Amino acid sequence: MFLTLLVKLIASFIFVTALVIINFVIFKIPIKGNDKQIVLLALIVGTTNFYFKFILDSSYFMLIQTLVYIIALTALRGYPILYAFLVCTIGSLVVSFIDVIVTIGAIRLNLSTLEAMQQNLGHFFFFHMLTSVVYVVLAFILYRRKIGFSFLVRKFYVMEKYNFLWIILLLVTTLILIVGTQGLKIFSLQGYILLFVLFGLVGSLIYGYSQNKKALRERYDIFKEE
Repeated sequence: MFLTLLVKLIASFIFVTALVIINFVIFKIPIKGNDKQIVLLALIVGTTNFYFKFILDSSYFMLIQTLVYIIALTALRGYPILYAFLVCTIGSLVVSFIDVIVTIGAIRLNLSTLEAMQQNLGHFFFFHMLTSVVYVVLAFILYRRKIGFSFLVRKFYVMEKYNFLWIILLLVTTLILIVGTQGLKIFSLQGYILLFVLFGLVGSLIYGYSQNKKALRERYDIFKEE
């Protein structure tokens, strides 16, 4: 049991790392110099994916994973909420399309079945690694061909207060939804972990908000000195 969970945790981390890389390339976000952010995003989103999908077996794991990814992009990259949502949504659509192609190809070639990919640990790990390699190779091709979306985003954007409050409300609503549908008790190990995740996300938002505001203030101070 422990070995199975460990393999799935490693596979989730590698898979999400490849996902973040191709997501960055699609939006022409520099890979060089952002390696620490990529690893941190992979750790945050990959751990979220693993915990809610394989530990809690929650049917809402994709919703929670997406929400965490958007908030992490907002906090780490200083992006506006809507832009982070756009990056996450388009990136998810692209990688989902690739995932479907790899899965259908494996089934048509009689290499595996959908049930085996889900239930057999060897098949699960192999096809997660195969899909991750496809993501990275495609990201390299897109990077060399300079193909991708390019939007202008204000570097010194400060998160609006109402957006900040809406996200916190969305987090709390998601937590209530999970607790209600999964039948979890707040005063239990699983409940404490959920609360820890919630407070961690709120803390990340507060940190991102304060850092953006500080950067903007320093920017204006430089202009005043000039």
